[in-house]
Amino acid sequence: MILELNPDSDLNMEIPILYSFRRCPYAMRARMSLFYGKIKYEHREILLKDRPKALYAISPKGTVPVLKLCENKIIDESIEIMRWVMKNYDKDGWYNYKIKKQDELILLNDNSFKKKLDKYKYHIRFPEHTFEEHRKIISED
Repeated sequence: MILELNPDSDLNMEIPILYSFRRCPYAMRARMSLFYGKIKYEHREILLKDRPKALYAISPKGTVPVLKLCENKIIDESIEIMRWVMKNYDKDGWYNYKIKKQDELILLNDNSFKKKLDKYKYHIRFPEHTFEEHRKIISED
């Protein structure tokens, strides 16, 4: 469930808490969205090898990013954090035009491209291709 907020009023509103990991591209997308929306929030950087119990308490899957808006209002997917920001704080109307096409590009990035990018970045872990072959594969998208 996502809380609907009036962007003009933050009276009696808890400051959102974002659980994040600095190198996670999805957490980066969430942080960039919050920055774009000029949303004040508490940033809680986690270590993937030592995730805090508080993270699991609000999101049992324990992945980041997770945005706690207020009690019982949690967004635990970066794309949903981005959409929440755009719905409530998109001062430039970025997400008002060709939304279906934008969503298709986001899905392409999140699925096919991200998997290829990881194989390129961490090519040592994926010895089925050489570094150069991984680079060629990713450039084909």
